[in-house]
Amino acid sequence: MNFELSVNAAERYVEVIVRSDMTRSLATEVSQRAQQAMRQHKLAATLIDLRTSRNVEQAPQNYFFVHEDASMLELSQSDRIALLVAPEDHSHDFVEMVLRNAGFSVRLFRDEAAARAWIRENPESSATIDARDG
Repeated sequence: MNFELSVNAAERYVEVIVRSDMTRSLATEVSQRAQQAMRQHKLAATLIDLRTSRNVEQAPQNYFFVHEDASMLELSQSDRIALLVAPEDHSHDFVEMVLRNAGFSVRLFRDEAAARAWIRENPESSATIDARDG
């Protein structure tokens, strides 16, 4: 399997560990499964661990994922999404920017503790804190 999904009920978020390079179709599948788990467990946050997954899509495919696929999946802009990447990996930077520009509550992290702290944080406080750490 390309990814593992689990529900952290105590911390109130869904966690996805991606085990292969990220493509538009994999991003769509991960998003759909994470959204289903969030709705089933009445959660509004997801931590996506991409430390072993490079984004291999070009900018247009990232853009279409955000503006077409996310729309078809009816992803909620109020859900909090933490993207945890390897320190040297900048392949996910563009998709984070496009997601944020489209109004999604998403942040890219290179530090696991910071990502987990942000995902557990009260959503109302995120507007005043710049959680970007790298």
